[in-house]
Amino acid sequence: MPASHPEQEFSFFEEMVFDREELLDRLDRDEELLREILASFMIDLPEIITAFNNALDSGDMQMIRAAAHKVKGAVANVSFKQLGELTRQIEYAARDLDTSKVDKLSRYLAQAVQAARGQIQQQLGPDANSAI
Repeated sequence: MPASHPEQEFSFFEEMVFDREELLDRLDRDEELLREILASFMIDLPEIITAFNNALDSGDMQMIRAAAHKVKGAVANVSFKQLGELTRQIEYAARDLDTSKVDKLSRYLAQAVQAARGQIQQQLGPDANSAI
């Protein structure tokens, strides 16, 4: 998504893509390491999202910006580019003290995180719950 259009609507349910090949390339094609990283991400994700939601509830834009930055880093590590772009836009909206944009984009974030979780669970397979 172009940086010049931060107000652009997101359609994550069509666009949310886990770039498995990119992540595998970064991991020297190590499938076992891929599964470990995804399982670890799934374990860490609730805490990261809770911290973001707590910052959002506080209304403190500096806390929101920092929490969005943390989410952005976490999702970038597992190759969710669109989710990374969304959190980047939340981070910038918080920097600019644009509360209406932060609120709007944060609603998308909740939906996008659910979509991402589903895709990762698909990657981990039927025994995903035992890996998480």
